[in-house]
Amino acid sequence: MVALSELTINTKIEIEVEDPNFEGKYFSRVMDINDKELHIMAPAVNGELIPFRLNTPIIVTYVGERALYSFKSIILRRFKEPIPGFALRLPAEVKRIQRREFVRLEINIPLYYRLIDESEKIPLESDSSGSRQYIKTYTLDISGGGVRFYSDEIMEVNSNLEIKLGLKGIEEEVIFGKIVRNQEKEEGGYEVGVAFESISSSVQDRIIGWIFDKQRELIRKGLA
Repeated sequence: MVALSELTINTKIEIEVEDPNFEGKYFSRVMDINDKELHIMAPAVNGELIPFRLNTPIIVTYVGERALYSFKSIILRRFKEPIPGFALRLPAEVKRIQRREFVRLEINIPLYYRLIDESEKIPLESDSSGSRQYIKTYTLDISGGGVRFYSDEIMEVNSNLEIKLGLKGIEEEVIFGKIVRNQEKEEGGYEVGVAFESISSSVQDRIIGWIFDKQRELIRKGLA
């Protein structure tokens, strides 16, 4: 039995089916795992259970604590109790697609930043009148480990930033990051790459969860 990395009961999974009758991607959850089979809930669309054919090849994808995983399988049989579901053949191999925190999404969302002093964790003064205010811009892409955004100003690599993201539920959460790249663009301005240096696990989980939800949304719309 291959080790099903981080796959446990109640794990949410995505099923990709190539059968012309049911071609598409569906969501389900793991019900049970034994030495021979993986049991999943029968996916439903608009309240209707999907009657996949036996021996249908599928690709299963799921998010673990440390990575995104995928494997190939087939549908072995159907069952009705305790709830409708399918038994899948255990995979010969589980592929680790990408480390969870590094799954990156190209998207534009509001971002607010300001330069800070690392030793004191306070904003650097822009002038004698007071502290430097947040500057609003938009992300170019984002992951659980960092962000890339556009800026009108040049900032030195290794400079420290205080960042807030325009994501629902974490708008006021402060993230500390370090500039790892600042590339001038031909059309003007700079492309800034930031690695998150200090971020709470709860905020990071919210960002990662949002990224995967958005990726699934784009997949359903045929945009990814």
